[in-house]
Amino acid sequence: LLFKAFGINSYLPYMVTVVLAHLGLAGLLRAVMRRCGAGPWISTVVAGAFVLYGTGQQNILFAIQISMVTSMICGIGHLLLADHDGTFDRRDLAGILVGAIGVMASGVGPPLVAMVGLAVLIRRGWRLAFVHTAPLAALYLVWFTWQRPLDQESTELAHNLGALASFVRSGAVGVFEGLGQSTPAAVALVVVVVSGLVLAWAGLDRAELRRRASAPVALICGAVLVVGVAGSQRYLLGDEFARSSRYVSMATALVLPAVAVAITAIVRRWWWVAPIVVLPLVVGVPGNIAAFSNELPGATDRYRAQQEFLLGSLESPFIDEVGRDVLPYPGEGVHQVTVGFLIDARATGKIPDPPDLSDKTRQKIDTRLTLSQGAFGDELDGAVCTSRSEPLVIEPRAGEQFAIGGPVAVARDLGSGAFSPATSYNPTWSGSVLTAQIDGQRYQITPVGSAPSFVWCVQP
Repeated sequence: LLFKAFGINSYLPYMVTVVLAHLGLAGLLRAVMRRCGAGPWISTVVAGAFVLYGTGQQNILFAIQISMVTSMICGIGHLLLADHDGTFDRRDLAGILVGAIGVMASGVGPPLVAMVGLAVLIRRGWRLAFVHTAPLAALYLVWFTWQRPLDQESTELAHNLGALASFVRSGAVGVFEGLGQSTPAAVALVVVVVSGLVLAWAGLDRAELRRRASAPVALICGAVLVVGVAGSQRYLLGDEFARSSRYVSMATALVLPAVAVAITAIVRRWWWVAPIVVLPLVVGVPGNIAAFSNELPGATDRYRAQQEFLLGSLESPFIDEVGRDVLPYPGEGVHQVTVGFLIDARATGKIPDPPDLSDKTRQKIDTRLTLSQGAFGDELDGAVCTSRSEPLVIEPRAGEQFAIGGPVAVARDLGSGAFSPATSYNPTWSGSVLTAQIDGQRYQITPVGSAPSFVWCVQP
């Protein structure tokens, strides 16, 4: 909808959308805090710290995180609608519908449904917990069966549960260090939360305890689930990856209601310690504000290069000769941007004008367009593969296909014995199948970098 309305000539509509989503999530978190018994001003301070949570800036400024933030909004909304006494009513039905949107928005949705199920189980029993989770589990299963997400390389998670536990522990540390912006403040905040929750719930009868503790306990478990689900696919990247901005932001949001409840319990017992118990949270706010940046560490240059390559494809003399389904830049994150999309978007004014390009970039674009790389999952049936160490020169007909068993470097003949700068084709970035798009082109295939050989596959 945003693209149809605004195109991608400006980032502002996308940034406004994700910022508003973030603010909406902060508002819902404050509602949860109040529902759990936290005081109004303390709820405002704690939710305000999340509004200014620069440690989680990816979920505030990075437009693609609309997906995850939407799941978070729906998960918290589902919890608020289901967190009441009594039998099933229209609030529960509305909660299930909201939860369905959360499941469909991103992979964060399913663990948040489990979180809501736990809260309902604690407060209202297993039957209603089943009602709030089973339909959404069925919805996810139908999608999974129909869509069949691409298989990923097995990481033998069952044999690395210790690594996963370490990943989750790192994420938990990241939450409190992100809030406090220092180890002493993080430790102090943990002490406040633990002691405050004990004060808040000590002495309550079972019914009252279930009513007051169901949401905070479920939310904390939800934070563990969210980081754990991420870790089940990402733990091989190391414990520090658990502290990625997007993961820490989501886990922090789910922990904050317990923080507000704990601080409220201490202040109500000893009002004069209010500045002391709030300090570990407030002291981190300046650091979190300073953490905001217009640059995405480690990725900004890469995204600019992708944008240059994609928009620059429209300047190629071959753009109207190749198939509309050709992928000009089949790298991670842009593997669905086709030649047809770019041509149509240019015709409707939905994309910016191409930038000035160097001759090297122009030549690499021409190579990728004329010898295209397929999408993930493409295979060449019956291909015979050989390992080669010497350069291979080919002059394929339009439509002729080859496959690669690993990275290769491809240079296009520019005439008079000169070849363009080599362009890397890697099956880990996209598919393994290469297709000649037009006749009369000549290419030289060589190993990438210092690799001794490359694998080249042809149909017999």
